[in-house]
Formats: sequence, structure tokens, C-alpha cells
Amino acid sequence: MFLLDQLLILGQPPLSILYRCVWSSLVMLWTSQVVLLEVHLSACVEVLACPEVLRAQGVEKPE
Repeated sequence: MFLLDQLLILGQPPLSILYRCVWSSLVMLWTSQVVLLEVHLSACVEVLACPEVLRAQGVEKPE
């Protein structure tokens, strides 16, 4: 199971985080873990939308 901590490794570009998000979501869908998938996707959205995370990776979030 992919944990959010494993997903969020500083220094990785946002596209890499997005790729891991999509991949782990597909794994959850394939293994019929729909409840976990919903929680996982909402966590992914929060991580990708979080300005601190993007700033830590050198990416500025558009206003």
C-alpha cells in the first residue's frame, strides 16, 4: 500500500508525485479498494495543491 509519506519525497518534481498518485490509484482500483481510493485521491489533491509543498520543490503556484 502506498502511503502519503512515501508519495511525498521532497526534491521530486510535481509530475513525479502525480505519476505515483495515478499509479497507486490504479493499483487500489484494480484490487477493489474503493474506499481507500477515495481517501487516497483526496490526499493526493491536497498534496499537489499545497503551496508549501510546491514551494519546497521550487515550483510557484499560480495565483
